[in-house]
Amino acid sequence: PTEYSFVVLALDPVATVSNLKNEELTAACRRLPRKRYVAFVGDRQQLFFMPWEPYHSWTFYPVYRGVREENQRKGIEPQMSVPILPNRTHPLSREPLDPGYPLPWNECYISDFIQFDARV
Repeated sequence: PTEYSFVVLALDPVATVSNLKNEELTAACRRLPRKRYVAFVGDRQQLFFMPWEPYHSWTFYPVYRGVREENQRKGIEPQMSVPILPNRTHPLSREPLDPGYPLPWNECYISDFIQFDARV
């Protein structure tokens, strides 16, 4: 993927657990529904791009709808959300991210604190 772009992700549960060599777990993963998710691509985890490497690790920020609800126990506050254009709604008027093209949903956000690293 390209840094600081939006992508559609599809997770492969079987490939995720294949190195564990556990037939029961693999069979259970085959039964899981496969879904697609929209995410913002953050930084690449390697310092340098190495084209000969088959995989690279990236940080992804899932896109969600609506400002995050406050959850004091988890330390989540609504102002931690980042709006995505054309949405401009934010508790502190934070500048929105521009995806370069409109997403097919309204009220889209990412959060600095909801992220995961994945090998691509």
